[in-house]
Amino acid sequence: MSAPGLPTVSVVVPTHNRAHLIGETLRSILTQTLQDFEVIVVDNGSTDGTDRVVAALADPRIRYHWQEDSGLPANSRNVGIRMARGRYIAFLDSDDLWLPRKLALQVEFMEAHPEVAFTCTNAVAFDGNGIHGRLNKVTLAGRRTARHLLLGNFITTLTVMVRRSCLEVVGLFNEDPALRTVEDFELWLRLAARFPVAYLPEVTARHRLHEGGLVNVNWVANLERAIPMLKGVVPSLPLSPREAALLVGSYYRRLARERAMVGDRAGATAAARAAWRVAPGLKNGALVCADRVAGRLLGSRVMPWVRSFKYSLDRVVWLARRRSQGRASWVVFKVGNGGSGGG
Repeated sequence: MSAPGLPTVSVVVPTHNRAHLIGETLRSILTQTLQDFEVIVVDNGSTDGTDRVVAALADPRIRYHWQEDSGLPANSRNVGIRMARGRYIAFLDSDDLWLPRKLALQVEFMEAHPEVAFTCTNAVAFDGNGIHGRLNKVTLAGRRTARHLLLGNFITTLTVMVRRSCLEVVGLFNEDPALRTVEDFELWLRLAARFPVAYLPEVTARHRLHEGGLVNVNWVANLERAIPMLKGVVPSLPLSPREAALLVGSYYRRLARERAMVGDRAGATAAARAAWRVAPGLKNGALVCADRVAGRLLGSRVMPWVRSFKYSLDRVVWLARRRSQGRASWVVFKVGNGGSGGG
């Protein structure tokens, strides 16, 4: 499947002071049903004996690289990508886990679909009390899947497998500190604008929730970073000016809601007005009016309840669709072209 002496898959594992967790993470790679891989551990200045834990596994497929901590996940992953020898590259943070057939499933699919730049799958979140549910709820209809990616990043990095040749075309993760936490989304959009990508909804990974990880997402900060990123990426996407405006406007609208829910009244008002300026329309106009009439009440009481209700409803709808679709298990899409295929 690969050139003599070279692995099919390179697995990039960034880490920082995770000696208590990285052993379990690496064992979840070493026990994959597909064994043709290498593991590149990029250690960002650990001082807790992480190197000894890695060495104790004594597997020649594991390559260990220590560096000063850059503070940027994009840098760590890029270092690993540049060291990689495999045709495919996969990513796994040092506190997360893979299920045994993760690599086999994706390699099999990508070998059968050489036009696909990368595949992603689903994952479950877990902590010491057990599993908390799937991480995304996208549909299996191609148009909806492409739309979902534009409206928000449903791709979990620990589930991605990408062709190295496609990264050579579009470039690696953007290491601009202003894109921290959205640098993965920016890369997925660049890839999806040039190549077909595939979503396989099978659960192949487990994302650990703990105090040292990203337990609570700062939605305000993420959206504040995502908006300028989108403004930079949108011109390269096959979107009409109206579609591009609606896309950016939708992010300002979400930013207004998130700012309201954390009590930032002035910030919510500014974001609502920005949504109207970028994309005048019924939704954004209603948002501005609602903010003027009852902004404080909506933010502090109504919106949290709406979010909780929407989450519960989304989960019910997602489960119903999965049952009705039977064994339909993948969809190929490309941002902006509306095309899809499934199986």
